[in-house]
Amino acid sequence: MELACNHPPAVSLLIIGDDDISRDILAAIIPKKFPCVVVNSAANSEAGLSLMGGCPPDIVITDITMPGGGGVRMADQIPSVKPATKHIVITADTERSVSEDSGVSGVTISHYLFKPVRYQDLFAAVGQCIDLVTEERLDAAGMSGVLADEHVEDEAEQAEQQCGHEGGGKA
Repeated sequence: MELACNHPPAVSLLIIGDDDISRDILAAIIPKKFPCVVVNSAANSEAGLSLMGGCPPDIVITDITMPGGGGVRMADQIPSVKPATKHIVITADTERSVSEDSGVSGVTISHYLFKPVRYQDLFAAVGQCIDLVTEERLDAAGMSGVLADEHVEDEAEQAEQQCGHEGGGKA
């Protein structure tokens, strides 16, 4: 598997889903593809919100349909914990959107992935979210524009040397 990380370390990602096997597989493969990502996981929305209280993640991957209100109820609450959190929603229901399931407000879904999830789609979604997180961190540090471009290029060169490849995000 080609590594895909031209980003600073410690982008945090929380996987929330009631299927233990799927959740464990995602938690195992994502950090192998993206070594800069620290993964945590929870079996339901209540456990996920509890984990978020201690260390709000940069990215959340959640199944929309779970017992106890599932990902929709949780998505309603995430903006109050960390508004900049990126959301990747996994669903088997191609007919409804998250906003139709409840009055989700203040939530921007970065990506919808439909079951069965293809790894290349998952990797592309995670990679794009990591790019957004990195860009927001650079903006917050006042490193936008030319300075940010130079900084990103330097980090990309360092990551390429560490990972032994050029580019990233392709499965």
